[in-house]
Amino acid sequence: MEWKEKYGKGTVEESQQFFAEKFDDNAWSMWLGVKDEETVDLECQVGSYVQGTLERLGGVRKHMHAMFLTHKFERDDATYFQHSALVISKGNTLIFNRDSDWQTDSCFFKWTKIECKEAREDMLKKYFYQARNKDDVEAWNYENFT
Repeated sequence: MEWKEKYGKGTVEESQQFFAEKFDDNAWSMWLGVKDEETVDLECQVGSYVQGTLERLGGVRKHMHAMFLTHKFERDDATYFQHSALVISKGNTLIFNRDSDWQTDSCFFKWTKIECKEAREDMLKKYFYQARNKDDVEAWNYENFT
């Protein structure tokens, strides 16, 4: 997808415009995946999980573009983490279902296809350009804990 190059090398405005004008519903699809919230004893476990997930996706990377976000919530004297992903991939079916090697982590996410053009553009803006989830919550930076 030429958009990956625009996203990586162009301005935000150029990338957004290109995506809006060139996204081909017959060749590509966008998916939102959300994993249930969970508690962990150590924050470094969260970074380790994310790094492991990304390493296991090595074989599928050339077929998709994705943004994985982690959100941290404090509630009832406990700390919760929730992982979510926005995936743009070739084809109209969820890419992880096409190869058993790609299903290791995806089975823990609830996936929804984003079919409406306006919704795709909104999700793209939030996930890729603002690092915010669908509820407009900013992503947690785990890099300091890995």
